[in-house]
Amino acid sequence: FLAGILASNHDVTDLFVDSALKICKNDLAGFDTFVADLDKLVEKVGVNVVITSSIPTEEASDIVKKFICKKHKKISQDENPAIFF
Repeated sequence: FLAGILASNHDVTDLFVDSALKICKNDLAGFDTFVADLDKLVEKVGVNVVITSSIPTEEASDIVKKFICKKHKKISQDENPAIFF
């Protein structure tokens, strides 16, 4: 779906994906695959992506942890961090 958006809209510079874990049916392995595939797509196309999910940082896989950003704008330590590419 996201690849289709980027293929048909050449002026897209930023994507925001809310509740990405829900899109993956709360399957953590599926979410890892989604993040890894999206990372490849982002490198190829050159867009900025922000993903939100409800995974506590300590439960995130190593694949997901490399994209976690805790210090963006005013995210408090109590909130789940966003994932940035």
